[in-house]
Amino acid sequence: MAHLDPPDFLIIPYELLNDRNLEPADRIVYAVVYWLEHLKKEKCTASNETIADVALVAPRTVANSLERLEKNEYIDRVFKDDQKRNRLEIRTKVAFSYVSRKRHAIAQALDRDSTGDESTIDQVMNRIIKDKNKKEKERES
Repeated sequence: MAHLDPPDFLIIPYELLNDRNLEPADRIVYAVVYWLEHLKKEKCTASNETIADVALVAPRTVANSLERLEKNEYIDRVFKDDQKRNRLEIRTKVAFSYVSRKRHAIAQALDRDSTGDESTIDQVMNRIIKDKNKKEKERES
């Protein structure tokens, strides 16, 4: 069994917290798989024992959690064989997004847009860039 240093934190999507079909351990197992896939190795090829070690649960708990997570369409498991005995990879399916300050400002600008037209983020970004360029030209003059 490969020993991994534990993560500083784990990310659990609210969608999983709110799902009554899942057990508490399922959420932790998902978070460990996500950490391995996105933050640690770019691919989760860990065994149930390795996931259990990081999640502080039993390997059988991991197996049960992975079953529930797949049944509820939060993960996909890729197997080497048709009997599903040799797992190659676990892929998480819940998309995380980070809302940057710039995107937040753009979203606010969309809400405040008084042109009467529905603006897209691209249209608002183009206006912001034009305004910025105009201000820079005025400073240069």
